[in-house]
Amino acid sequence: MWVDETAVSDSRGFTVSVDPDIAVSSDAYGADVLAGLHRAMADVGLPWSAHRGAGDPAVELGRVADEVGAVMIVVGAHRSGLRGWTTNLVGGTVAGRLIHNQARPVVVLPETVTAP
Repeated sequence: MWVDETAVSDSRGFTVSVDPDIAVSSDAYGADVLAGLHRAMADVGLPWSAHRGAGDPAVELGRVADEVGAVMIVVGAHRSGLRGWTTNLVGGTVAGRLIHNQARPVVVLPETVTAP
């Protein structure tokens, strides 16, 4: 699932991102993210689905996990940059909030570090 935490949705489902890091519209950016996911998962051979949400990522991930009957939630450990810093400062990490608020297992993948 991809959740744009800077996006807001109205009652018609129209979503607008206010993130200055996204140079194109939220719809185009979200389409790029989901297209990349489809390419990456093409040869996995397991059932999967992609969902897009807006708002608090921990809340959205929990909601969708309940909706689809997920066995576990897998998230990345860290978001770099200004958005990651401000998110952690204000509300903690998504992984941390999920670990404390989920009845299902939460798997946290470490940030990928490239060799110098």
